[in-house]
Amino acid sequence: MNFKLKLMVKKVFILSRRFSGISTFFNHAMEDGIFELLKKANKGISNDKDDNPADCIILRLFPD
Repeated sequence: MNFKLKLMVKKVFILSRRFSGISTFFNHAMEDGIFELLKKANKGISNDKDDNPADCIILRLFPD
C-alpha cells in the first residue's frame, strides 16, 4: 500500500470510532465492532458486474 492510501485508511478508522460524539455504551460497542470489521477487511466493497444487471448495482462489503 502506498503512503497516501495508508493515511486515508487510518483517518477512516479514527472517524469510524468517533462518528457519534458523546454516546451510550451501546453506541461505543457498535463503533468498536465497525472498527474491527473494517480493520480486517482487505478487499473493501466489491461489485460483481457479471451477477448484476447494469441498472441494479449491489455493493457488497463481504463478498462470497
